[in-house]
Amino acid sequence: ALLDDLAPVVLALNLHSSNASPDTAAFFFPHFGSDPAKYSTAQQNLWRRQLDFIERVALAYDGRIEEPPAEGGAGFLNSAFPETWWWSHRQDAVNAITLETTFGRAGFDHWVTQNDLRTLGIALAKAIQGLGSSSGQGPAQAPEPRNQSHAFRLPFKPELYEERTTP
Repeated sequence: ALLDDLAPVVLALNLHSSNASPDTAAFFFPHFGSDPAKYSTAQQNLWRRQLDFIERVALAYDGRIEEPPAEGGAGFLNSAFPETWWWSHRQDAVNAITLETTFGRAGFDHWVTQNDLRTLGIALAKAIQGLGSSSGQGPAQAPEPRNQSHAFRLPFKPELYEERTTP
């Protein structure tokens, strides 16, 4: 049923929670990168679509999403993540990505609350609504890269991504 072309899946969110440092906001694990020497056209397409989605969520959540890495890598292909299954079956037709919510202050000046997480849910819904370009006729056209620096409030934390991006 998940591979049904009449009602295709275009987004698959793998939702997790991490016990990260108290000041770590929610973050995504995007995949691949933009370098044509390292990544195929489909891999670059997925990368751009994931960065666009992350930025949309960050903008709708007042910047309280960690800035994604400069490259996501392909390390996830060597593990049993839901995104690995989606990539092997649908490639860039499905934007499959993990969102890690965190415990602690998560980018706020207080410990994260249920209302903060509900607001994150609303931001996700707004970002999903903004996807719109996928009509079930194959992969959505990847957006052009944008300057994401205005979307994120916190300094980049490379340690969040080190383990997941290595091949």
